[in-house]
This record gives sequence, C-alpha cells and structure tokens, in this order.
Amino acid sequence: MLCRRIGSGIAFGLSALAVLVVGAADNTAQAEYTVTLSEVGSNVVANGSGSLDLADLVRNSSGLEMGSAIIGPSSGTIVTGPVSATVEDIYEGYVGPAAFGSGNFTPASTGSGDLAGIDALVGYIYVPNGYVSGTVLSAATDTWANKTFADLGVTPGTYTWTWGSGVDADSFVLNIEAPVAVPEPASLSILGFALLSLVALRHRHRKVV
Repeated sequence: MLCRRIGSGIAFGLSALAVLVVGAADNTAQAEYTVTLSEVGSNVVANGSGSLDLADLVRNSSGLEMGSAIIGPSSGTIVTGPVSATVEDIYEGYVGPAAFGSGNFTPASTGSGDLAGIDALVGYIYVPNGYVSGTVLSAATDTWANKTFADLGVTPGTYTWTWGSGVDADSFVLNIEAPVAVPEPASLSILGFALLSLVALRHRHRKVV
C-alpha cells in the first residue's frame, strides 16, 4: 500500500513538472509587440505594448538618432513612441504585409513610451538603442490630432509580421479597429418616432383591456 502511494506521488510530481516546463516554453514563445489603432473622438490613437525577441533577426545598425512616431500605410510603416528624434537600433529578417492602406507618411502629434516600429518598405524593425531582446517595452501611446482613418488612409483589419522559429518565434501585430458607425440624424428621428408609436399602441391596448 505504501509503495502504491509513493508511486502515485512520484507520478503526480512528474506530471506537475511536465506542465510547468511546457508552460514555461509556451510563455517564451509568446513574445510579441502589438499596436492597436483606433478612432477616439476626433483623433486617431495608437497604443503599443509588449516585447520583441530579436534572436532570429539580423542587426542592420545601431545608435542612430532618427526614429520618431509616424504612420505610413502605403509603405507598411507604423512607429510608436516619442515624437522627437530618438536613438534606435535597426533589425531585419521578417515577413509580412507590404501595406495596410493607401495613405502617405504622417507624423504623430503627441507620443510617449519606448520607441518600437516596423517599416515594411525597407524591411526594418526599430527598437530603442541598447534594447535587450525579450524585455518588455514601456507602453507607448500616440495621437494623430484631428485625424480620421480616412485622413490617414488606413484600412481596418489585423496585420501581422513574423520571424524566427521555435522558442524564438515572434511577431509584430497591428490591429486597426473598425470605426463604430454613428446613426445619422434622420435615422435617429425615424427610430424615435417608431418607439413613440410603440408606446402609444401599448398605452391604447391597456385602455381597451
């Protein structure tokens, strides 16, 4: 009986260890940087967060002072972070869409957080100078004031650039949220009239009963 209990305990311990190892491997392979682009009031806002595994990318150059938050849909370019020139490192070696709309380059009006971006026109990924692969980047928020998706020429959808394999597989994901349709005044008037009619009919039905 004692041997059975010991055997069961060992089996349970091995199973738990296997779960932990698999979980750790999954977490390692799930690194990605995600940018969500949405219309907020009269502005377009980008929120970027995550990390980037650079192990399977090739360093192009480092220590360049040129990066700043910008969007260029026709060139497949989206860079989040500061709006002023920032010292950055450049990597290459990914695959993905060449564009996410027809618009030209438009700098962000305001921006904050760590610089991170992708430029499909030249095949570059931008990260802060000295960035350590896999480190979580400071969340970035950028605003294009008094702009709409139509102004910037972006097409709603999800665009993904990928690279690497195994535990070093990674991606840069751009989610462009479809704008929420706002009913036109005429539609609102028709809806209001319909609701009033329903209320009147219900009130009349109660009187009859």
